[in-house]
Amino acid sequence: MFNSWKGGIPCKIFEKFLRPSTVHRQSHLTAKEEVRVLRVSSVSIKMSGQGRGRGRGRGRGRGGRFHPKKKNNSSSCGAAKPTTTQRKPVLSDHIYQIGTAKSSGDHTVVTQFIINHIRKTFKNGEDIGTALETRSDFDFTPSMPMLMRSTKDPTTESEEYMTQTRSFEILHEAEVQEFVKRKNMYQANKSKAYALIYGQCNKAMQSWIISRKDYETSIKGNPFLLLNAIDEHSTTYQENRSEYIVIFEALKGLINLKQKDDEVLEDYTRRFKTARDVAKAQMGGELKLPKVAKAME
Repeated sequence: MFNSWKGGIPCKIFEKFLRPSTVHRQSHLTAKEEVRVLRVSSVSIKMSGQGRGRGRGRGRGRGGRFHPKKKNNSSSCGAAKPTTTQRKPVLSDHIYQIGTAKSSGDHTVVTQFIINHIRKTFKNGEDIGTALETRSDFDFTPSMPMLMRSTKDPTTESEEYMTQTRSFEILHEAEVQEFVKRKNMYQANKSKAYALIYGQCNKAMQSWIISRKDYETSIKGNPFLLLNAIDEHSTTYQENRSEYIVIFEALKGLINLKQKDDEVLEDYTRRFKTARDVAKAQMGGELKLPKVAKAME
């Protein structure tokens, strides 16, 4: 059956691709109908890629090898640039070190970071933070609670007067308790601030501070005097050196002070003021240049 050639393809090949019902009905078909069925089957086989020639291997038929398209993740504007996340500065990055003439004033950045850290982490840290910035104890006098007086007339409105007075007394007692707690917390934060600031000094800085003559009598336990001592040692101040060399290096650090490439103006201004105050303290007063002052008049 189907021994003839149609279109150069043996008809027996098509026999196994035809459905059984179609093969069974071939005996009832005429010769023209059989040819028509073979042509339709030949076209379907070529399109499915099962036949010879282009349908196999790397042919262009659908039965050929599938080559998936590569996805292009780049946008129309070009490849996306990798985003770099900047690491957040932490307390361990801010350490006090013995300064040089070039690094004069760098410790002010460390001091400001520590003060901001104290404000955020300490309970009622705003009070001790303000005190550290001014280098003096916080003034609690404006915050001291005052007992309010009744506005009622005790002779004509005795009952209202007694009620209002008692209310004011209760309120005053509560405010006094909160005020005492605030002052006690300030004293506790003062000791914690000293320990934190001293712990942020490297070994060399701690050795210089402990070896000072006024450490046991004044600096120990006082965070304000500790910051002043750190300012001095961060600008190459040494107690046993010649006072003229100390003055020269303080002036040299002030004159050669420059803004860094990655430094904001606020930090640079703070470093400049610190270097100015240190130079003024070492000289014992204002730097006076009469000739220059006279020329500027």
